[in-house]
Formats: sequence, structure tokens, C-alpha cells
Amino acid sequence: PEVGAWGPGNINVEFVGAATPDWILGKRHLFQERRSNQIKTGSKKTYQHCYPNGTGLVIKKSIALEYVRLSTQGILTLTDRAGKSLSSGGDTQIVMLCIKNGFKAGVSPQLQIRHLIDARKATAAYLKKQVYYTSSSYSKALNEVFPEEKLIGRLAGNSDILKSLYAAYRIHFSSEDKNSFYLRWARILGEYANPFNAAGLRMPFVIRMMERYFIN
Repeated sequence: PEVGAWGPGNINVEFVGAATPDWILGKRHLFQERRSNQIKTGSKKTYQHCYPNGTGLVIKKSIALEYVRLSTQGILTLTDRAGKSLSSGGDTQIVMLCIKNGFKAGVSPQLQIRHLIDARKATAAYLKKQVYYTSSSYSKALNEVFPEEKLIGRLAGNSDILKSLYAAYRIHFSSEDKNSFYLRWARILGEYANPFNAAGLRMPFVIRMMERYFIN
């Protein structure tokens, strides 16, 4: 099939502004840094490593118009990071909309971009939110594009969530820098929140409290 969404195969993340903390320099992948020396495409209904991220995303006009229409109608509801909002999933839905319409999506090394990250984003507070909201929105992003799939997953209780957080603490807290460990917790919380978000259900108490006092 024809490719309906292209992304840069090489995304070079550059930090600008204030001095960048050393631990952030090792997290460039969280700012969508990518290295690819060949064209890669795919057409599966689930995330593939070859699918483009939002940075430098180029799509067919017909897909862009359909995305606007579906968003306006409230069928596709996820947005992307803008201003202080760190909601996530809009770029995923655009790529999946290409797949739904019979196109492929992929990256090419001939497309390159410099992704400039200012100092306010190079912080643990920013990345905690980004990691959490990205992890918690994945299934909902797919379900709105492919409602027949109904990807939800297991709905965990408070005790299971607490056990996972404590297990991560015991295994990783002493061996990782503090900020990297906080990102690990944010990812775990996002993965537990993901099926509740997809099903439109209220989050467990632990997640609601961690959202309020740890994530936000």
C-alpha cells in the first residue's frame, strides 16, 4: 500500500537555554530522538517501532482532513502536548487513521530534523507527566480509531498497584538516580491507568492520589 504518513528517520534532539542536567542527556529518546539508516514502513493496527512520532510528521491531505472531521465530531478526542497541557495520543491516532484507510506509515533516513528542547521541558516534573500521560492514553487512542477492536486490558485494584510500586522501589531505588526512578514510577502508573482510561472508568484511588500528588 501507499505510505500515508512519513516521519524523519533521524531526529536530532538538541537542548537549548539553561544548562541541561546530566541525567536528562541520557533521556533523549523521551524527546523522540531517532536513528535509522533505512526506510522502514508498517501497516499493523498496533504500535510498531517504524511508525513515525509527532516530531516532523508528514501526512496525506486526505488523512489530515479526515482527522479534523473526526476530531470536530468528538470521535477522536485525544490531543497532543501544547502549552502546559501534556495530554498525549493525537499523533498516534493520526498514524492509525492512515492504517485504517489502507495506507502504510513509516520513516525515511532522507528526512531529518533538529528537535530543539527548551529548558522548561528538560526537567523531571515535565517528563513525569509526559511519561504518565503517554502510557495511560495508548489503548484509548487505538480504540477510538478501531472501535471494533476494544483494546482494554486488565483492570487492577489498589493493592496490585501498590505492590508493583513497592517492588519497583525495592529493586531500583538504590541503583538508579532519583529522577530516573520517578520516571519508572510514572510509567508503571500510566500502564495501570491505561485500561481504565480506555474503558472510560474511574481510576482506582491509588492512581488518583498519585496523579494529584506525584504526577501533577
